[in-house]
Amino acid sequence: MPVPKDALKSIQSWLTKRFGSTYKNTGDMLSHGDQDNFTDCGILAANTAAHDIFADKLWSPEMKALHRVMWFVNLSEAHIDYVRTLHFLPVTILIPNSCRSINLRNIHLMDMLATLKNY
Repeated sequence: MPVPKDALKSIQSWLTKRFGSTYKNTGDMLSHGDQDNFTDCGILAANTAAHDIFADKLWSPEMKALHRVMWFVNLSEAHIDYVRTLHFLPVTILIPNSCRSINLRNIHLMDMLATLKNY
């Protein structure tokens, strides 16, 4: 793919305005797959970082469908793990029209809802 000179100029302008300094484009410093279209930028960027940090295999056009599925599964699993942790947040709820409170620390979300239905 050709170097997107207009995009680089815009990025340089933003960096200068945001951080008050100019930056030099030193070209490709990291190993990366070769992009053959205009839609795989995000996956290629993530794969470039994963390759550099975790030694993942580089993205290739022949494996683009597999890479998309792998990233979807990885991100989905990470999100599910994150959401599961939200079910066990420490919470204290003041019961309306009452002087009582319930400490819901380490109570599963479904148990919390069942507890609150009783009030």
